[in-house]
Amino acid sequence: MSTNLTGTLSVASRAPRAARLGVVLVSEGRASSGLPDDESELELVARAHSLSEALLAASRQPVEAVLLDVSPSLRWRADVLAASVSRPPGPRIVAIGVAGIEEAMAWAEAGVAGFVEAGASTQELAAVLASARRGELRCSPEVGAALLRRVRELGRDHTEVQLARLTAREREILGLIGEGLSNAEIGERTSLRLPTVKNHVRSLMGKLQVRSRRTAAAFAAGLRRG
Repeated sequence: MSTNLTGTLSVASRAPRAARLGVVLVSEGRASSGLPDDESELELVARAHSLSEALLAASRQPVEAVLLDVSPSLRWRADVLAASVSRPPGPRIVAIGVAGIEEAMAWAEAGVAGFVEAGASTQELAAVLASARRGELRCSPEVGAALLRRVRELGRDHTEVQLARLTAREREILGLIGEGLSNAEIGERTSLRLPTVKNHVRSLMGKLQVRSRRTAAAFAAGLRRG
């Protein structure tokens, strides 16, 4: 039975045939490759013009994924981010026709479950969905390297924010913790009384959101390594 969704779906929704996985396509009319065909294990059960319409279609029948065949504009990325944090578990959102590393990075930061690069085959799309089902990300080595670089950049940014919370004295004491000094030894090095040292240590650990002295020492060691 077909379903009419707000009058904007360009193909009537239908349940996928047995042994095939249903997908809903959101498209801006780009000519992307890799869309499901009659030989694929995937079946296109509906087309929509917005993510909300696609998710509504997906809620009414068994659907494996919502495919976004759109450019990663701020609007689309905001829609994906909002959907990922506000809706109950459901079909995975996968970007297809991704052109280059910058698009892949934009979609990854928006929170898609996976992406298929431009020119990929239907089989590659199925493989990406299978990986997403396992909680894995399937991508090219170039995109994988770019994602790792971005994670490192975010880590450095987070570290800088944490360090900015520390006073000059707390930074000094953090460095001494990293050298393996005890509170008593830090007191001798800085001419501070032991209770004062303990207060500084407690304060800096709270600001860095670490629970143990060992973790604080590891944090300091990471700063020395750069």
